[in-house]
Amino acid sequence: MKWTVLLPVLALPALAGCFTRAAPSDAERGWEEALRASLPPGWRVVALTGAPKQDRFVAWFEAPGPRGRAYRVEVRVTPRPGPTRARDWSVGVHPPADPDPGESVYFTAADDGAGLVEVVGEPGDRAAVEAARPLAEEAVRQVRGLNLF
Repeated sequence: MKWTVLLPVLALPALAGCFTRAAPSDAERGWEEALRASLPPGWRVVALTGAPKQDRFVAWFEAPGPRGRAYRVEVRVTPRPGPTRARDWSVGVHPPADPDPGESVYFTAADDGAGLVEVVGEPGDRAAVEAARPLAEEAVRQVRGLNLF
């Protein structure tokens, strides 16, 4: 008897969460369609969201990486503190979770995303950086191609 009452009480918050998730906006659907049309073979859009008027945008891609493994590539655009309307572009390239995943590599893109991607910090594995760099460059190129900023 206790389980019959307890189970619905515990399930209600989870069920409410399913109904409160907002659907993607028309703008986000448009960005996703534009990206899908221009992505290289093997790439796919996993998720994206943004508010370009507030200088914010996040996109997650899945891309073919070394040894045919699917890597996750995250592009994050955020406003830079201060009076200028500059933005920081950061890119994370994450290997798949398998027995030997390797390390994630993080980059920044200078000149509001128009410059070269540069590795952040001191990477431990130079081969991982060189394998991740083309993925980061392509992701930044794709987001810049949306002409949101």
